[in-house]
Amino acid sequence: MTEPQKLFKQFQGVSKGAWVEQITKDLKGADFDRKARTRTADGLTLEPFYQTSDLATTAHETAQALSSSSDWQVRQDIQHSSLKTAAQLIQAAVANGVTAIGLSAQLHGQACRGLPIQMASDLETLLSGCTKETSVHLDAGLAGPLWLSFLCVSKNNKSFNISNLLGSLEYDPLAEILRGHAAESDWPQLKRELAELLQADLGLSPECKRFAVDGRVFHEAGATLVEELALILAQAHELLVSLQEEGVTLQNIVGQMKFKVAVGAQYFREIAKLRALRLLWGQIVSVYDEAASVIEVPIAAQTSTWNMSLYDPHVNMLRATTEVMS
Repeated sequence: MTEPQKLFKQFQGVSKGAWVEQITKDLKGADFDRKARTRTADGLTLEPFYQTSDLATTAHETAQALSSSSDWQVRQDIQHSSLKTAAQLIQAAVANGVTAIGLSAQLHGQACRGLPIQMASDLETLLSGCTKETSVHLDAGLAGPLWLSFLCVSKNNKSFNISNLLGSLEYDPLAEILRGHAAESDWPQLKRELAELLQADLGLSPECKRFAVDGRVFHEAGATLVEELALILAQAHELLVSLQEEGVTLQNIVGQMKFKVAVGAQYFREIAKLRALRLLWGQIVSVYDEAASVIEVPIAAQTSTWNMSLYDPHVNMLRATTEVMS
């Protein structure tokens, strides 16, 4: 392989001191600390710029915080109330290069908003336009296990086995309790059912993830980045401990889970949040089993909804763009 090309090598590097000197000059006597540094709601102080030299004093492990996989997927979530229209939207999305489809339905009060999937044939109708390369993800709240059972029924369809397409079941009973869709007293039964789901032989792809740690509920409730990370990790750890108590092995739990998080408009800080999530989760798992800590857990990142404007779709597009880039 050839050496990577160094861009702008004709320009001399600028030291950190030189940058600070120029910024101080441009501030024309204003206080550098007050004008140039940013203090977040979490108590963090952000410098106006950073250089490679700053990494020497930063406690992090880049190799552990970043995934070695570059298998990115571009996903379109579908939640239309008409199965026919939803099937057309899925077909168009796949034709336009989407590599993953999310089938979504959520409770809103006593009503269910999203795809009205009632039987296995509904799933077959929806996904008839998918290719073998399309990854399908089910995000249906408490109805998730029911939808998964429909997929298992579809295995008997020799002409169209959609169980092979399943990428994940984004089912998190703890998140549903937090949203008010289930009572706290339901948790013992819900965790037993989740343990049975993880141990059942359903004939799905080994790469399929059967549950998710859904951290979107914290972001949409207004948590800061540090609060969001702390709550997501606490939720993940609770699931880890509870499922082991139900007899599920640590390797089985970590190997069948994923994270689902919301991404806000703070571009660089959201990047740091996703990296920190990988790093911190690996450290938590390593306390139980060093071997399991290296299992890569995929992250499904979704653009935020609480910061969207009702009246300016163009601003929403700009915000969503930076969130997707993060």
